[in-house]
Amino acid sequence: PHRTTTRRGRPRLHVYGRTGQPCLTCATPVRVTADTYETPGRERPTYWCPTCQRGPGPRGPLPVGGVR
Repeated sequence: PHRTTTRRGRPRLHVYGRTGQPCLTCATPVRVTADTYETPGRERPTYWCPTCQRGPGPRGPLPVGGVR
């Protein structure tokens, strides 16, 4: 994964923290979901544009070592 911003010098993220606001690429409202890790209470938001990006997929068990 990589981080996409709109401008040099003044980075503005395309989707992070922009729930319900228009995507800066296609104007589709940005969506968010909370991914749950193996430990309860360790939710983390995932933001995405349903037109420009695939949404978050189901997570399987962590690999050996616990790092993805």
